[in-house]
Amino acid sequence: MKLKKVSKNYFFYSSFLILTTVSFLPFANIISWGSDYAGYILQAMSIQSFNTQEFIDTQKFLANLSEKPKYPIYTPIGMPILISLSSLLTNFDMYLVRIIIPVSVFFISIAIFKKNKRYPFLYSLIFILHPTIIAQYKDAILTESSATMFFLIGLLSKNNNYKLSFFILCILIRPSFVIFVICDIIYDKKTAIKNLFLTFISLFAINVLTKTIFNMNFYGFYESRQSNSETFGIIDILIKNIETILNVDKILFLFNELARLFIGFSTNINLVIGVLLFGFLIYIRNKYSLMIIIFLLFHLIWETPSLVRYFIPVLAISFFAFDDFLENRKIKNNYIFKYLFIVIIIFNVSQFSKSIGILENQTGPHQIESKEMLDFVIDNQDENIYSFHSPRTLRLLTNKKAYWLDGDIYKDTVIICYLKESDCKITENYRIIFENKLYVISKNE
Repeated sequence: MKLKKVSKNYFFYSSFLILTTVSFLPFANIISWGSDYAGYILQAMSIQSFNTQEFIDTQKFLANLSEKPKYPIYTPIGMPILISLSSLLTNFDMYLVRIIIPVSVFFISIAIFKKNKRYPFLYSLIFILHPTIIAQYKDAILTESSATMFFLIGLLSKNNNYKLSFFILCILIRPSFVIFVICDIIYDKKTAIKNLFLTFISLFAINVLTKTIFNMNFYGFYESRQSNSETFGIIDILIKNIETILNVDKILFLFNELARLFIGFSTNINLVIGVLLFGFLIYIRNKYSLMIIIFLLFHLIWETPSLVRYFIPVLAISFFAFDDFLENRKIKNNYIFKYLFIVIIIFNVSQFSKSIGILENQTGPHQIESKEMLDFVIDNQDENIYSFHSPRTLRLLTNKKAYWLDGDIYKDTVIICYLKESDCKITENYRIIFENKLYVISKNE
């Protein structure tokens, strides 16, 4: 009987691996300009070479060249360390490093399958093939899937020490996951105080360690206009945003993004769907719905043009919330649920087919015109600073310093203009030194 169960699980796990691989392969040689992934890799390279202070100084210098810097000085330290550890296999190649995402998706699908009781196989298939999950693959490296993987592994761990270790790992990658961790810990009243103490004392010790060795706080450095303090910059940002927490537009945006997370695209009824989903989370009232609600509300004080990426853990944990609801309310297995999930899977497959059909329109470093531009920049033997819409990616691929130009031009900046985003008017006293169908590079005469 036991052998039969192992064999059955092997079939399910093999199916998850095959589906994850098949869904990732079309994106293997395609990558967006992004920028976050370049930041992670650059930081990982500086950590491995113990050259973090030079990295931080360069980041600060380049950030100050923009009126409104778009990027952190450095990110939370978990993902760069993970990339650094995997460099023996990837050599920091951005196409290879991104394998971290499908690996994370695979293990999340196993966690969903192992933890839930009613429709675990269908839950896992929905997650693997979901448009929001597949959309990650073109963006190279995002932290949400990896953090979710470690959190769910911790959730499944029966050994308390292993559990807390995985929880700490997920916080090091995405500090906002401390919300999930606290919610899980406090539900076990017998060990709550002890585990909260161990978690926070461990994070404090890790921060002392990373600050001593790498001169980096584990939670990153988000520079604030109100504070030059590395320690309190992020706190200043959050406190400032608390003033707008009840902003109607922000609340409506959150509901819209929640709907877009679950259905995979925008519709005219996103707001209605988002409100219904949020209401359902309140109605089912369990540990998982509570952690989702608090996590969602936290993002009312986090400024971002899109929340879907940050809500990826919500998608995974929602299966736990729904399954726990069915179990606790003793709702009988119903074919309606099964048919509904199968319809969702079929819909996800159709969306996947459509996404593959438009891959040729994806802009990024993989395009021929982009490679021509990058080769020109690499061959250009000068010490000038460049401006580009994805400065960290340009820096990673060319080893040239670059910044986001949104104000005054820094002296002798070489301007790379992307024709699809701008009409590329040449600045006075600048001349064109390179041009193709997508890019124009101009330089001060």
